[in-house]
Amino acid sequence: MPTVPTRATLPLVLSLLVSAGVFAGETAPPAAPATPAAPKSASLDPAAGDDATTAALKDHFRKALAFIDTRQYEKAAAELQKGIVAKPNSKLIADLYAITVARFLDAALDSGNADLKAQAERLQKMAYKGRLAQLRDPKRIEQLVEALTKGFLERTFAMEELIIAGDYAVPHLVAFLIRDSNNEHRAYAEYVLSRLGSSGVPPLCEALKHGDPMIRQIIIQALEAIGDARAVPALLWLAQDPTGHPLVVAAAKEAITKTAGDAAILTKPACIAFFDLAQDYYYENQRIVLPHLYEHLVWRWDSTKNALASESVPRSLYASRMAEESARNALLADPKFEPAIPLLLCAFYAQQNLLDGYFSAAEGKALSEKEKADAEMAKPLCERLKVAPLVANAAGKKFVFAALARSLRDGRTDVAVSCINTLQAVCDGSALPRQLLPGEERDKGGRGKAREPKARKAVMTWYGAKDRVPEGPPQDAANRYGIPMDGMPLIAALGHPNKHVRYAAANALVAIAPTHVVQDADAVIANLAEAVTETAVRVALLVDEDNTAIDEMRGYLRDAGVSPELARTERDAISLGRRLPPKDVIILNGELQRADPVKLLAILREIPSLAKVAVLVLCNEANTPKLRKAFGKEEVTFVPRPLSKDVVRAAIDRVLAKAPAPRGEAPSTAMSSAAAASLASIRPGRTTFAVKDALTALRRAVVATTHPDSVRIPACIAIRNIGDPSAIAELANVYRSPKSSKPLRVAAVIAIGACSARGMASGDADAVLTAASHDADFAYRQAAALAYGLRGGASATMLKVVDQLHGVDPKDAGK
Repeated sequence: MPTVPTRATLPLVLSLLVSAGVFAGETAPPAAPATPAAPKSASLDPAAGDDATTAALKDHFRKALAFIDTRQYEKAAAELQKGIVAKPNSKLIADLYAITVARFLDAALDSGNADLKAQAERLQKMAYKGRLAQLRDPKRIEQLVEALTKGFLERTFAMEELIIAGDYAVPHLVAFLIRDSNNEHRAYAEYVLSRLGSSGVPPLCEALKHGDPMIRQIIIQALEAIGDARAVPALLWLAQDPTGHPLVVAAAKEAITKTAGDAAILTKPACIAFFDLAQDYYYENQRIVLPHLYEHLVWRWDSTKNALASESVPRSLYASRMAEESARNALLADPKFEPAIPLLLCAFYAQQNLLDGYFSAAEGKALSEKEKADAEMAKPLCERLKVAPLVANAAGKKFVFAALARSLRDGRTDVAVSCINTLQAVCDGSALPRQLLPGEERDKGGRGKAREPKARKAVMTWYGAKDRVPEGPPQDAANRYGIPMDGMPLIAALGHPNKHVRYAAANALVAIAPTHVVQDADAVIANLAEAVTETAVRVALLVDEDNTAIDEMRGYLRDAGVSPELARTERDAISLGRRLPPKDVIILNGELQRADPVKLLAILREIPSLAKVAVLVLCNEANTPKLRKAFGKEEVTFVPRPLSKDVVRAAIDRVLAKAPAPRGEAPSTAMSSAAAASLASIRPGRTTFAVKDALTALRRAVVATTHPDSVRIPACIAIRNIGDPSAIAELANVYRSPKSSKPLRVAAVIAIGACSARGMASGDADAVLTAASHDADFAYRQAAALAYGLRGGASATMLKVVDQLHGVDPKDAGK
């Protein structure tokens, strides 16, 4: 077993090589992947072993060089493209890069022609494709790693290739460090690790979980050379480890001081540092969520295999997944660090909802090759994220309340709805703030909680005891990071601007606290009444910065039967665009001050669900020509200001007439159905909710032929529970309508019986019950019998009723 080296021993060979000029001494990563010199074997000359395709490729490249020499750049570009397309994944293209494509790029830059430069950069990316395919191959990387033990020239080329490979090379280099005890070889591997730059930081931080102190020191020095702040939490964890190896602790402290530039950070607990990093990822801080050259990989140390494992994730999921991993590390650093748990739940739900949104958008749509590749990458993640609600259930209501509070504060409406659905399963009314009773004072904090007398201290006594039994320590003393139970976020959700959140909260409160006197109980019924009449199945993404204009436009959209999803910033627009429900139209202020509307639309078009939706641009008429030119080939409809209800309605109708069937129909129906079911579950006299306040909405929902039975039947049941005679006319119309289904007509008959009292004059009620009681279908006779019972008995003689229930026609009764 080799001894643990001192800090100066490991880079000894490396420093000698640098001083001798073997390396350039560069520690910071280059702005773009380095272009190594072409190997001697790379040549445009014909070779005996060339196949037809390779020969053609070289011919195209030779012609391109000739055109570059004569400054015929367009012809040169055409020949280069033919050569690259002929063998796109060829390593030869990568080897010939410096001879051809790089020279063309230099010529394009010298020419000052912007179009030519763009064309050269596109060809550059195409030429790198073969190299990237090589560097994604584990066998190829393993060959490069093994070359670190070879001669100078082979080793130097291998090191440059490994640097370009980025984080793909990390697990192989770490495995090399573990199995090869030669300090010189390790110095070469450390040099490569220190040159990887930002992409290498996440896997290197995970590799610090390896148990060998020597390996940890090498990785710490590599992280110190890279100097990325994302490494600080992992380094703090090592620096604060009371059982850590002294040399590892010292190396970690020195690396932190150099990376952060402030020795005071050493006093920050590692769990808090991980938590801060998790928040940066969750909020997609651009200093943290860096663009990746190849694809987005998430790394984790597999302790059973003593190796790094990676997982590819779609770009849209990367930030949330890294937030999950960082929150997980915060809990590994301190299992009692409770603030990380709500963030962990939010990160899980954010990923699950993003995937649901992606596959909902892709359903029934012809996918491009890139979209197919993303879908294949995402499928395994769907299975993994099925655990999201299970984790939330296991966490318990305290942490789900905290996650809900965070999601409401962040504007993550999809996460908020997921949290509310979990609370409906695990919560009870005792966790909710109760409604103030008459005469009670309100808290000074304005949260509406009643002032309650201080609870007496529990004193346990037994025979002969003289002293009180000491109480357990308060929560804060037991865990300084503990968070309190607070059920107020669920009540606060009732007033959220997003209807999905409001409706979900109302449904949950009815299920959680049917007999508790909860705060804002009137808002519960108001939201359910609004939800049960929900008819807007089209959804618009509205992007504007002016609150007054937003409020105005929101009213116009609702009048046009469109539900708005509001975004005030570029980030909000991108985030909302990825989430459910799918959007049917984008409405964009063409005169945004804090964002470029043209660039923003281009970014939104990259989201699969928004790639082909209609676009409305709001602007002053004088700016329309300039904006039309700026949007170029993008097909947009301009809506001039000042706006009016008629102008907006006409524009909406015009663009949606060409749009496919509304994709918001299923979510809208689900909301209305859930609200109707909640209202149907409320039984007056057994609850504190005044369900009668929703009667008007229920009457409208019952007769709305646009609603499915999943809404109209529960609405009939809710009206039956209320028992108000004013609804009889609507119920009778439902029974008589030939468009009504049998289950709906049965529900209407029973509701009519509950709404009419025996002996009360009601021609509609008597006519419906008489017709139903002698219907040939036994189900209607059964419904009529129950209806008679609910109204207190039949108005006809009992013999007539018996005959009718036997199916005898009234005119034949008594014969």
